[in-house]
Amino acid sequence: MINHAKETTQLKILDQDKIKHELEEVRSNKSSKNWILMGYEEGKKNDLRFEASGEGGFEKVKTYLKDEDIKYAVFEVVVKGDQYNPVKYVLLTWIGENVPPGLAKARCSTHRQDLLKFITSCIAISAEFQPPTRHQLTSEEVAAKVTKTSQQDATSADAHRQTMSRSHASQGDTKASKVQFNKTKLVPALKSVHEGKNRWVVMGYVGRDDIDLVATGKGDISELLSHWNEESINFAVYALTFTPRGTTEKTTKYVLITMAVSYTHLTLPTKRI
Repeated sequence: MINHAKETTQLKILDQDKIKHELEEVRSNKSSKNWILMGYEEGKKNDLRFEASGEGGFEKVKTYLKDEDIKYAVFEVVVKGDQYNPVKYVLLTWIGENVPPGLAKARCSTHRQDLLKFITSCIAISAEFQPPTRHQLTSEEVAAKVTKTSQQDATSADAHRQTMSRSHASQGDTKASKVQFNKTKLVPALKSVHEGKNRWVVMGYVGRDDIDLVATGKGDISELLSHWNEESINFAVYALTFTPRGTTEKTTKYVLITMAVSYTHLTLPTKRI
């Protein structure tokens, strides 16, 4: 009986090749599509199928969401101020307010996890969004979810819509990728800190996936921070020398610092430029 229950609640994704193709279209800078919608096969509680895709972003997705339906969507947003990877993708789970409580809603939670695993094999999801009511189905709520800022910050961001080309943002590839380090410059720089010749080294992205040397120095943390580019993500190794309590001998510890850009602006694009 228990095994039978598991079988009847297991998600079955229909049109898998079609859905993967549409996700690739959303991810590609060569396509104008920036959202995909999925819903359950009529009369089937566990069979999920492709329903629609296109331009118009989040605002267009909203027009497909009815109060008696359960739907899933992936759509694009653009974060202003993130030069490394401004294009983000959100997984939306919509449970209409007229969907009765009980097994259907409980099943949706399990299905969402299975669907997320399937989707992330094609596209990187930056945030999940499940508004409890239609009143909260807003761009401001999406912005707050993606940027993890306050409602006020997210709302103000909507007034500064970014006209950034999709190809300009990520060269059409937002899958997880392998970071490349400029070892020719970075290894000697890090050794100089370890040997006491320098006190710190700053590294930063050059392009999407390449990390290169930004600067080295002998000064304090203030000098290090003067090399922080607030429009991108930097990393630093800092040699911290101190005298532990109860001893008279100095010791040195090496601190890895991640200096991340603050995502204070976000755009919900309706079409690709």
